[in-house]
Amino acid sequence: MIRQRSARRLAACLSGWVVALAVGGASRLDAQNFPSSIVPSRWEGEASLGAPLRIGLSILAGPKGPSDPVVLLDVPESGVIDLAGSAITIEGDSVRFSMPVRGTLVPFAAGIHGNEMVGTANMGAPVRIHLARVPIPVLPYRIEEITIQHDSIRLASSLYLPTTPGPHPAIVFHHGAYADTRNVWRFWADHFARMGIATLVYDNRGAGKTNGNPHVGFEDLAGDALACVAHLKADARIRGTEIGLFSGSQGGWVASVAAVRSSDVAFVVMIAGPGEPVGSMLRAARFTAGDIAKALAAKQRIEARIASGASDDEIDRSLAEIQGERWAEYIGIPQRGTWQRTWWRLVGAFDPSVNWSRVHIPVLVLEGALDTQVPVADSHAAFAQAFAKAGNSDFSFLVFNGAGHGLELETRPVLAAGVVPALSAWVRNHVTLTPASGP
Repeated sequence: MIRQRSARRLAACLSGWVVALAVGGASRLDAQNFPSSIVPSRWEGEASLGAPLRIGLSILAGPKGPSDPVVLLDVPESGVIDLAGSAITIEGDSVRFSMPVRGTLVPFAAGIHGNEMVGTANMGAPVRIHLARVPIPVLPYRIEEITIQHDSIRLASSLYLPTTPGPHPAIVFHHGAYADTRNVWRFWADHFARMGIATLVYDNRGAGKTNGNPHVGFEDLAGDALACVAHLKADARIRGTEIGLFSGSQGGWVASVAAVRSSDVAFVVMIAGPGEPVGSMLRAARFTAGDIAKALAAKQRIEARIASGASDDEIDRSLAEIQGERWAEYIGIPQRGTWQRTWWRLVGAFDPSVNWSRVHIPVLVLEGALDTQVPVADSHAAFAQAFAKAGNSDFSFLVFNGAGHGLELETRPVLAAGVVPALSAWVRNHVTLTPASGP
């Protein structure tokens, strides 16, 4: 699933290399007059990972002021922005902090020399860093912290509101059944806000500052997303007829529910959104037609028993009947005693194509050709069939070569070429932007 995959894969790749960063012409910045204080400051450079990789570092005042600084890392080509460091100390011209890498904290130490920062991150092998100080950018949007109520759930949210004249089109970024925070969508929220599109991100149930349990049915999760849509529609600064949904992976199933339930959803964007039913990955695993028929029959048989109120003991006996079959693990029956088993009772038979066949708004799906979690060809066929049934001709399915489930390249921790411009162009063609909006 797409959950902070870009940051994790970037860190995993960095840990295997000695990385030298160079900033061309950094010495030419010495003549600029920056404040003597390091807090706040902005630093930018490039990582040489076969090809240049841009990196940005912000050192800002924390909640208690400059004496409590925060460090944020940006790697825009990887879809990473504001990755927070910890254990930050600044003594004279020295800076030390740690960054989360593969579940551990990697120490970073650097010295400030005029308008240059030179240091090393200890990732088993030393990672050399060389950055230049640049002016702190002025964001073309402001962020408003809000709470949106849906039944008993209080969705802790951030609204990115462009400084260009409104009213603005808007996008709500939502989740699947995982405890993800709003930071999962930080990169895209920033990107579209710079285009002049208001963006709303929120902590999912049970994550960040939002209460509740994320392991609920798609109807409940769709209700959360639609509560955000309703909140934006009531805001005079938002163009209520141009509010879209944006999700990834399992969130695509949630989007199908929301798009059917509310006419206030103007368009849908999905990254790696499956068009097939839950657990239908057999063809992608290259099973024979005979094996696929057996597997689907077993899946339907067990689902029918669950629908009739079967106990866990009865389900386990049904699973024992297919034990030893190579395809058994693909039919999506979770193990007893896990939250997935309870949750699966809610969604195990879900088929998104039933919903998509009733959707008439524009839909964009972006997939990686090397995705091992979503069978791309079959998913495309399922989407196309559903939208043909709906008579919906405004459906786009884009596949990016060399990319996996999160649209990052398998060989390099960056988004596949063309992802950002293609997505930007599609959204721009489906909303109304003011002349002063960004690229």
